[in-house]
Amino acid sequence: MTENGPRVAGTAAKLAELFGDEAIGSLYGPEAAKLYDIVNRHDPVGIKELLQAAEGTSGPVLELGCGTGRVTFAFLEQGYDMVALDLSPDMLKVLENRLTEPGNEAYADRLEVVEGDMSDFDLGRRFDLIIITGAAVWENDAAQKAAMFECVRRHLTEGGRILIQIALVEGFEESDAQAFENVAVFTLADETSPLLCTLFDYLDPSAGFRCYSVLTHRVQNGAVTSTKLYTGVVHPVPREVLEKDVAAAGLRAAGWTEIGSNTDVVSPLRVRVHQWLLEVTR
Repeated sequence: MTENGPRVAGTAAKLAELFGDEAIGSLYGPEAAKLYDIVNRHDPVGIKELLQAAEGTSGPVLELGCGTGRVTFAFLEQGYDMVALDLSPDMLKVLENRLTEPGNEAYADRLEVVEGDMSDFDLGRRFDLIIITGAAVWENDAAQKAAMFECVRRHLTEGGRILIQIALVEGFEESDAQAFENVAVFTLADETSPLLCTLFDYLDPSAGFRCYSVLTHRVQNGAVTSTKLYTGVVHPVPREVLEKDVAAAGLRAAGWTEIGSNTDVVSPLRVRVHQWLLEVTR
């Protein structure tokens, strides 16, 4: 999210006014990071394709925007050494806590965790393979995205590759399309109590942003004990724009692979999203 960009939009903006600033938190903060892990830890989308594309890679793999380790642990389980970078210390704390879980202790020697900005980092070394997954690319606006690809190029060996798992949202190829919103409701349980969650997915192609917000009501003994609104903004772009961003950094889009057999809907929200794997070379 850019400093001057929209913090919250759509129905979530009205909820923010209703509940006040004290109820608003980041999607990448401490409570939201735990919820993110519960929802995404076992999400298989793209894992098989990423592992297949990575076959034959030597040396450690750099993962940008690693979150709580959905992809990180899949690679560790296959014997890869990993360097996992993320801007959110709360996401990284969840990831590191996973190393204490039964069966994961042995991975500690093969995992290096780095708190850092993917658009401005310097690890002082290069990698044969760099992975960027989820919405990590979209979390950067145009200027940040250009800086990110420049950082990536500097950290890539000659002949090295970048694997980008990307969700392309239908409608963002039409810059004059009207804004629209999707809503979904579900329940979730963490270590303390059940949660009633409402997702608000507000998309505005003309303004070039997507605001993803989750309203949670914590329920204990049938009563709501707390209400929180977690929100974040990403900046999707069409496929051809992403290819131009790659080329501007002196990199080459080597090919696109569609992920999975059912890519029309990959979330409980009724948004047409197509998952792809983009391979980039230096």
